[in-house]
Parts: sequence; structure tokens; C-alpha cells
Amino acid sequence: MPSCGHGSIRTAAALVAAGVVIAYAPVAHAYHEGDERLVDGTAHTLRAGEVRVGLGELELGPTSFITVGTDVEAWAASFVLQALVVNAHAKVRLLHTEPLTISLYAGAYRASIPASGPVVAGSGSLLLIPASIYTSSDLSKRVSLHLGVTYAHVEADGEVQLVPGNDRARAALAASALQLHAMVEYRVSRLVAITLAGHAQPVMSQPAVHLSSTTAYGDHLEFVGTVAPVDRTAVAAVANVVISGRHVNLRIGGGYGAIFLPSMGVMIPYRTVLPELDAYVRF
Repeated sequence: MPSCGHGSIRTAAALVAAGVVIAYAPVAHAYHEGDERLVDGTAHTLRAGEVRVGLGELELGPTSFITVGTDVEAWAASFVLQALVVNAHAKVRLLHTEPLTISLYAGAYRASIPASGPVVAGSGSLLLIPASIYTSSDLSKRVSLHLGVTYAHVEADGEVQLVPGNDRARAALAASALQLHAMVEYRVSRLVAITLAGHAQPVMSQPAVHLSSTTAYGDHLEFVGTVAPVDRTAVAAVANVVISGRHVNLRIGGGYGAIFLPSMGVMIPYRTVLPELDAYVRF
């Protein structure tokens, strides 16, 4: 979750974006029709040569059917985790017809375990690979349905210091999950759209953990097993208003449920209010 400072920056930026969108609304282009469509959580891609720069992502459309980019929030998390989170993703549109669009999405996130960090200390690395398939269908001139399925696999391996001052233990972790996403988009006008999204994680392998260590007395300790969260909440619902101007775009809303990061295939099983906020430019 972002820190208070990061949240304040995003809030301020979004408010500025909202002002710009409103100011330029009379001469704005629409991102809710034709080949100018919402790309978050949908099968749609950026237009050929189009660039997106925002609080959440940096993306480029080298062609009309391919979008490549990186998650800004993952890079920002590097400062909190004290470990560089290198990441990239790509979306390839396989089919584009008037009633149906289908795309494949894949990403990669890699972080090194820091020698001393606020969450864990040691050495080693973590690799997360999410892969998704999205479909988008225009049910009418104003209503669209977007569906997605995401499979994510994470592996970590290295030496960690679980308790400050204790010897490091050799650790390995592996887990995978399957998520389902659905979003209904209602285009109020050429500039404004309302979205209602639902997320669920019906399948998750219990993380397999392997820990081994040697005490100061030469005794070898080893643990091989699985761990499970106490809170198994694995659903969430979020509603947003999306305002699109000539270049500046704003998404704001909220919901309730577990914390989902759909592009990463990550779900944190903690029930909470979910504020939604993003501001970006497309040019």
C-alpha cells in the first residue's frame, strides 16, 4: 500500500489533472469510443505511436495492436522496500472486431532481497510472472463488458534474517494463483465513463516454504511445509468515474474487499476500503 506521502502526492496530482480536464472539456477528444478506448483492465491497446505517462504506468504503443510499458508504482515501492523492483509488461491484441476484442498480457517483476530492509533482510531474489487474457465486448453504443483471467506465479530464493540479530536462514518460497476480473463500462458521454469492476481469486496454491539453518552450536534446523493466511477474503468490488480530456485523464472511485493488484496478479487477503485514484496523459 502506498505511504501517506505517496498518497498525498497522487491526490494532489489527480486534483490538478481534474482541473485541467474540466478546463479543456469543450475541446476535448474522447477516449471512450472508436479506437480511443480505456486500456486498464480491458483488451484494448494504445493507438500506434501513442504514449501514456501517469502515476500508475508508463506505456508506449509501437503499433496499434501492441502496448509495452512498466509500472511506476512498482518502481516507487523500491524506496519503501529498499530494494529495486525492476518490471516490464506487454499486451498483444490478437483479435479486434466490432463486437469482440481479445488480448494477451504478460509481465515480469524482479526484486533483490536487501541486506537490511524494513520487511526482510538478507540476500537473494524474488521473481513474479503474471499472465492474463482479456476480452472486451461492446454490448451497445454506451455499454461494454470486459472480462479477464490472470495466472500468476512467484518464486523467492535466498538467505534471510527473520529476526534481527539472529543467524540467517536459507529460504525458498513458491506460490501461484488464478484470478478472475469483470468490468462493466457505461459511457455517459464522449468525455465521461462509469466503470464497475469485480475481482475474485478462486484458486491459490498454499505457499510452499523451505527454511534451513544451522545454529551456533552446529545443530541443523529445517522446515518444509505450507503457510496459509488467516483472512481468506478473496473478492473485491470497485466503482470508478473516468474523465478523459484531450490529453489529460483522471480515474477516481472506490470500493471494498481484498486488495487486488490485477496487472501483477497479486491479492492481499485483507478486507478494507479501496480508494481508486489515477491520473495520466496520453499523447
